[in-house]
Parts: sequence; structure tokens; C-alpha cells
Amino acid sequence: MNDCFGGIPLSIGRRVPSPVSISLPDTMKLLCVVGARPNYMKMAPLLDCAEHLAGVDVCLVHTGQHFDDIMSGRLLRELGIPEPHHHLNMGKGPADEQLSRMCVGLEHVIEDERPDAVIVVGDVTSTLAGARAAAAKGVPIAHIEAGLRSYDYGMPEERNRLEVDHLAQWLFTTEPSANINLIEEGHSPDRIHFVGNLMIDTLFKHRPKAESMARWEGFGEERGNYVLMTMHRQAGVDDPVVFGGVIDALDKVQARLPVVFSLHPRTAKMLDEFDLRGQLDAMKAVQLMPPLSYLEFMSMMIGSRLVITDSGGIQEETTALGVPCLTIRWNTERPVTVTRGTNRLVGLDSKSIVQVFEQMMADQNEKMLVPELWDGKSADRVLNVLMKDVGVESSW
Repeated sequence: MNDCFGGIPLSIGRRVPSPVSISLPDTMKLLCVVGARPNYMKMAPLLDCAEHLAGVDVCLVHTGQHFDDIMSGRLLRELGIPEPHHHLNMGKGPADEQLSRMCVGLEHVIEDERPDAVIVVGDVTSTLAGARAAAAKGVPIAHIEAGLRSYDYGMPEERNRLEVDHLAQWLFTTEPSANINLIEEGHSPDRIHFVGNLMIDTLFKHRPKAESMARWEGFGEERGNYVLMTMHRQAGVDDPVVFGGVIDALDKVQARLPVVFSLHPRTAKMLDEFDLRGQLDAMKAVQLMPPLSYLEFMSMMIGSRLVITDSGGIQEETTALGVPCLTIRWNTERPVTVTRGTNRLVGLDSKSIVQVFEQMMADQNEKMLVPELWDGKSADRVLNVLMKDVGVESSW
């Protein structure tokens, strides 16, 4: 194995003792960093659990990476997340500049709040900024959703995952493959904690409300009789030939079942740039849908016959919901969704997309098992570990 990746020494963080012993035995202060839509679903159950625990003090920091109401404010309200203690208001900008501003802002917050640990979730820019800022200030880091690997180093998320894991002292994993990845990279088993999937905690909590919304009716669709589609990753939408091929495949899909296509802002921009919108508009059974709120989109997933996506989180959510998922990527950092769930990887080739779609339509009795520890109690496990290692007496 190489000694470094992308200039990041693989030995970073290995000399920190585990479990970490921190002062303040009567109270544990956690600084929780969120910023992008997926962060909120993973952090919400942790905040909810901490609110009911004596001895745990939580400070929530919102970087402002996602800054519109649908992507940020409305989601916080839907999930019952309290108003952040700090809002950095980073807003738009080149990724490197955004990351740099986040790190500076988070370092100032850490200096003011003096937390016992910083919690980061997932693999977005805010995740990396939180980890770097904490490391710069010598504060232990807990990474929720550690160890996931696609081994596609062209993805910014993959580079973020690798660096954050090598900075973190607590590595909380969602599936067994993540544990194996971390061990193979040389992380101490004492720092790895298989706790399950916090995003599924949130999904199970809000599923009844989302199902009762029957959001598909607002699009004139019947439950179980439409395809829900999302697409936003660079590999798919930034290449006109590849993106055009996916649109060609979509034409054949919509001839079989109506399609509701949720347009990410990036996807909408590239449709216009590559002059593909006219082709899409000509498809009579395709409806274009603006980004929905969390509960509305979950409702659309629940009501769909099948989901086509390139989103990692949606691969997990469809597995937990038992909804077939066709993933238009060549790899996945969430292999448990393939081995135990409803997910099938198909790549970005137009013919393969159509072929696998037809196979999935024909398979009416698809078997799946909910992955281990995806039971709605993952946040409890995370806080139990942190309280034990910090030395705070649990009061469940």
C-alpha cells in the first residue's frame, strides 16, 4: 500500500491514543458541524438523543455550504433540528476558497466554544473543513460514516473521506465493508466502531409522515407506477456524450413507465449548456421536478416502482425502504446496498441502463435484507461510545 495519497500521509492521526481520554468528566461538550443537505439527516438523530441526555452539551455549527431554503432552512425545520448556535454563511464560491473560509471560521468557533470533541458526518466540503479545523486546534474528531470507499479518486468525496478518516480519533461505520477498509488502511481496531446508519434513524422516524403525504398524487401518478430519477454527479452530467446517452436511455424508460425527474441545479444547468432540454421536454411521460424537501422526496421514493440515481444516500434510503434502485455509476462506496439491499450498479452506458431496467421490471419478487444495525438506534450507539471514552457517566 502506498505511503501517501494526494499528498496526505496515511500515518496522520495514528499516534493518537485510543480511546481518547479528555478532561471534564461530568460534562461532554460536542461541536457538531453541518452544512450540506445529507449532513442534516445524519446529524438529526444524534442531536435528538443528546437533548435527552444529562452530561452532554451540544453546539451546532452550520457552515452555510447549502444556503437556499429548500436545501437548508426548510430541511432543518422538517427534521426538528434547532437553530444553529453558529452560522458561518459561507455561500457560493470555488470549492477551494469555500473550504479555506470554512476552516478559518470553524477554527474561531472552536476557540470560543472549547469542545471536547468535534463531530463531522459524511464526505462533503463541510465535513473536511470541520476535521481540518479541529485537527489544527488539537480537538479530537469523531467521523460518522467513516470507512466508505468507492476507490474512484476523481470524486472529491472520496478524497474527503480518506483525509477525514486519517484525522479522526473515532471512526463510526455504517456497514462491515467500511471496517475492513479502515483496517486495511492501518487504522487501529480500537478506534473503529460499527454503529449502523444514522441516516436510516432519520428515515424510520419520519417515514409515516412522508408516506401519509402521498406526494406522488401531486404529479398525477399512481403509487408503484412511476420511476423516480435523480442525477447530479460530475461523471454523468459534465460530459455531453455521457449525459446525452443517459437521456437516450431515459426515453426508452419513459416509454414503459412514467418518469418524475428531480432536477438538481447542477443538472438543470448542464441540460441547457449541452442543449439537451429540448430532447427531454419532447418526452411525453417525463415530468421535470424541482428539488423537493426531505419529506416530500422521501414520499416520492416510497410511492415509486423504481428509483434511478447516482446519489450515495439514495442508494441507502431505497435499501431501507425496500424500493428497487438502479444506480447510474460504475462504482459504489456503499456495497451493502448491493449485497443485501435493492441496489444494482449499471454504469453510464445507455444500452446497459435500459437492459438492467427491463430486468428489474421483470423481477417482481426481488429479495432484500435490511443491513445489520440499520434499526433506528445508531445515534444511541454513537453517544454511548463517546460518553464512555470521554468519561461521562451515561444516563439513558
